[in-house]
Amino acid sequence: MLIPYNTDAPVYHLPIATVALIAINVVCFAITGAGSSSNEIWVLSYNDGLHPMQWVCSLFFHTGWVHLVGNMLFLWVFGLVVEGKIGWKSFLIVYFGTGLAQNLFEQLAMQWIPTSAGGSAGASGVIFGLMAIATVWAPKNEIQCYLFAFIRIFDFEIAIVTMAVCYIVLNVMIAVLNRFAVSSEILHLIGATLGFVVGAKMLQRGWVDCESWDLFSLWRGKHKATPEVGTQRHMQPAAAVKMLTESGSFNFTAKAKQRYARIGELISNKKFTSALRELQQLKHLIPDQQLSEQELGDLVRGLYSLKRWEDVRPLIREFIDRFPDRANSMRLRLTAILLEVEKRPRAALRQADQIDANQLRSRQVRELKKILRAARKLVDSGHLEVDR
Repeated sequence: MLIPYNTDAPVYHLPIATVALIAINVVCFAITGAGSSSNEIWVLSYNDGLHPMQWVCSLFFHTGWVHLVGNMLFLWVFGLVVEGKIGWKSFLIVYFGTGLAQNLFEQLAMQWIPTSAGGSAGASGVIFGLMAIATVWAPKNEIQCYLFAFIRIFDFEIAIVTMAVCYIVLNVMIAVLNRFAVSSEILHLIGATLGFVVGAKMLQRGWVDCESWDLFSLWRGKHKATPEVGTQRHMQPAAAVKMLTESGSFNFTAKAKQRYARIGELISNKKFTSALRELQQLKHLIPDQQLSEQELGDLVRGLYSLKRWEDVRPLIREFIDRFPDRANSMRLRLTAILLEVEKRPRAALRQADQIDANQLRSRQVRELKKILRAARKLVDSGHLEVDR
């Protein structure tokens, strides 16, 4: 059983509407006798004309505990992402707009498509729509999940785009096996399609600010571009914030503060990959934004333990530049990367020359001596070194 419970996506608005919708769904589940109600208003009926009340009520009807709990878990995490960017009022418009549009289309189509199914109910279609919107707006952010399998509990993170692709592919495969008969999978795919269109259109019209980390910006590599405020590299973060907030373009200060606090929280929780992504997004807004010595050191140590060499190397250099008197252990890490990962023994020896061995622990001194022996051996063997 998969239980998504959190996300590292930046949340600029409290999930008021998301929590309220979950509560309403639970209340409706109780009112309908745990999904056993025979009242036709709760089910989107087929081959029976158009019934606008059903378009709304069927969104809150679930046929069992598994149906309800599964939908509410996914509503929680994708609601966090979507409502977290646009606020509760816009979120409710998106939620009900997507749900009503899907139910109208579905009930209208079922007037002419013969099927043995009597109708449908549940929020899964609109939740697939929210998943698609989250994929458009925050594809690289991650969903934190528990997986119960083989009498064990696994805690892992998965990128929103990866989760969305997995679920879409799974539903397409089931739909193909069912020869595209009317089923939950078809309704999920319809919801996802509507959500993708809504997410893309809102992004295109500038109704949501994804800070160039949306699906289309990532595809074009736009997220790597330096924002206009960063063209003067000497500008301090406070000056950048002042310039942007005075321009009235968006509430920049609040976003920067929230993201910075989120980075510290992720580092404290040892979510180093997520913390790095948040830092990259923050630096896209404020190129000169810097972590504290403790935060930067913890992030470097975490990424180093994960062997994220390409990501950790510039952070190590930043630490050395900013805190040269306390950077011997960082220089040792950089020396190890230069030798063992990049196979550049001469560069490793040059870096090692800057290390004060007297300030290293005995274990680190042994590691340094080992690196020096290996580097000199490679140099003596005539190893060809490519500068980077």
